[in-house]
Amino acid sequence: MESSVCHPLDTIKTRMQLRRSATQKGRSSFLEPDAYKKHARTNPVGPINTAKRIVEREGFGSLYKGLTAVYTGIVPKMALRFVSFEYYRDTLVPDIFGLMLSSSANNCSDYKTAATFIAGLLAGVTEAILVVTPSETCKIRIQAQYHSMMDPNQMAKRKYSNVFDTAKIIAEEEGIRALWAGIVPTMLRQGCNQAINFTAYQAFKSTLREVTGVEELVPWQHLLLGGLSGGFGPTINNPLDVVKTRMQRQVKRQGLTPQVSLFEEKLVPTHTCCIYVLYVNLSSLFLSNSC
Repeated sequence: MESSVCHPLDTIKTRMQLRRSATQKGRSSFLEPDAYKKHARTNPVGPINTAKRIVEREGFGSLYKGLTAVYTGIVPKMALRFVSFEYYRDTLVPDIFGLMLSSSANNCSDYKTAATFIAGLLAGVTEAILVVTPSETCKIRIQAQYHSMMDPNQMAKRKYSNVFDTAKIIAEEEGIRALWAGIVPTMLRQGCNQAINFTAYQAFKSTLREVTGVEELVPWQHLLLGGLSGGFGPTINNPLDVVKTRMQRQVKRQGLTPQVSLFEEKLVPTHTCCIYVLYVNLSSLFLSNSC
């Protein structure tokens, strides 16, 4: 349900992150139409106008490009996230960090907060390595295609059709390692997301229990707290998400150095415009993570 509702926001986010491709030469299904490229260079387009352009040029169904990759990865990702979080919090963190945390924490509450943060961080890294990175790579490749879902000719010419076809093409043309492109920023993003998400949620829940004086919260309160805690991560790690998307979008060629890397010169925020680029899609990312 979450994936189906929030996926259009993710597609909008991806298109906004990849908008740099408007300045590239050549034609392919990965490049924006000429009329749009000219407009995008002079007038940055926000999430709402990006959505309108996608629907007008490619059809409403294009907002759901890459959804098969999300469906394929969502079940193992969520299962792995919560199982690993519980394991790290209850077993690994006390065994490895217990003495250090207990000596530095002032009370039991501080220890629980630190343990939750570390467990969330490790759970995010775990899911990034095992599930998120390859599924995100396939999703990004599908979302980056600018073909119209309403034109049978363009549909027939598209390179990637579904998650399994995409994974097969990537593995055959670029090697199996290409499915893990952008793994470092993905690990940093997921680790940061889950560390903040779990910690903020537990803190909000404890505070609300104290204020209301009830031990068990009702479903709408869990929904509200989950949405609030899920929105904190993107405000910090959005630049990592931009770098990850561009690394996973590029097709690796044998003998050629990748144009995008984690510390690519063009992505270092040394100027105001670069900072804008790194945070340009924050609104859509915030909403999609809060869903």
